[in-house]
Amino acid sequence: MSFTCLKLMISHTETNAEVAEHQVKQDYQKNRQVHQVTMRLTVVETTVQHKLNALDGEILRPRFCRITESEFNSS
Repeated sequence: MSFTCLKLMISHTETNAEVAEHQVKQDYQKNRQVHQVTMRLTVVETTVQHKLNALDGEILRPRFCRITESEFNSS
């Protein structure tokens, strides 16, 4: 096998690996975006007592939880 032929084979293999790596990155980004659309974060306000000074009364502290698209649309 000639050196030129071998060099072309190696170059072609590297190109295939780069294409595969790019495809994996694209698939990851697509899956991440789908997840962000279907699972939304919502803030649920909960009343908790202030720990440092009880005379301040109660304060509101946000709590985060995941909800599905259907739960988001029904609220």
